[in-house]
Amino acid sequence: MQALVLRRWFNSYVGEVSEIKTVNRMLFLLNVRINNQDRADRLIQLLQFLGSASRVSLRVRGNFSNDPFLGAFGSSPNVDFYNHSSFQEWKLDLLEQVTLSDCEYFVLLQEDHLPIISLEVFRRVLDDCMKHAVDFMPLSFFSQYQPLVSSLNRTETWNYRSENISFWDFDKNILKSENSDLRIYPINLIGYFSKDLLIKILCTERPFFKGYSIDSPFDFEQRYDQTWYLPIKWASPRFELLACIDDDHGIPGYSLSSRGIKEEARERQVNHHQQGFVFGELPSTLSSIKQIFIRILPPRLLVLPRNLKYTWKSVRGFRKRRNIQRRLLGNS
Repeated sequence: MQALVLRRWFNSYVGEVSEIKTVNRMLFLLNVRINNQDRADRLIQLLQFLGSASRVSLRVRGNFSNDPFLGAFGSSPNVDFYNHSSFQEWKLDLLEQVTLSDCEYFVLLQEDHLPIISLEVFRRVLDDCMKHAVDFMPLSFFSQYQPLVSSLNRTETWNYRSENISFWDFDKNILKSENSDLRIYPINLIGYFSKDLLIKILCTERPFFKGYSIDSPFDFEQRYDQTWYLPIKWASPRFELLACIDDDHGIPGYSLSSRGIKEEARERQVNHHQQGFVFGELPSTLSSIKQIFIRILPPRLLVLPRNLKYTWKSVRGFRKRRNIQRRLLGNS
């Protein structure tokens, strides 16, 4: 997007939204790090899709946290806007956003996943979830979830099916029998959540051995072998709702860029998990040794130093984190 287009849109948005005050059972949640123009443009496109009548809780961290366009959006009556991290932990920051809301259901979004349907269709799907008190539904990665959904359709009886969604009562036995070979994450970052389930995941210490930093959102997602949060009502959309912009996630042709729907960013940045971070910053004289280790060591051993560092940081902050959680939950 060009700056002039963005400015005109935000000017019209702020003028329009001042006339609208909606009370809704559902809140759109974003806690995103915006550190370049590409990400800022994507975020603005997502906010534009949600429109002025949507209730939004928006936290922007990074170099663009004080962007005047985003600040203008945050001044609207339907938006709770945060331009900083309150606790320097992604889950605690999101817990703050949840506990300051009176909503029953939440839609967790990120700027690198954009919708391929209209807002009217999107809301119809979400209304179906609320009507039937669904606990979780993945909103993106439609192709990636199809093996699990196909397996459930063959072997399990769905509790409800409409033109928009299907849902099942998920318990530990179903997850272990259906997903043990597929290894699909039952709970991911882009999804629809009941308040109870979302708070439960935001407050858990699991996994105890960390594969991701507690500073990042990736510690939030629940692996295929984690069942502690079950049983829940787990739903799947009957058609694709959102898709990742520039990452195929293991399925060639999946991303919007690969489909030619969205122009690819100048350079995809993945800041949470670089392979080089396993060894930290080594002197240039040792770089060749580092490359040898990267080639010969198995992946689990290669990432062990990094994961130990993540785990130790989580353990050190446990008491402080628990105190913050109690305070936030006490105010909700």
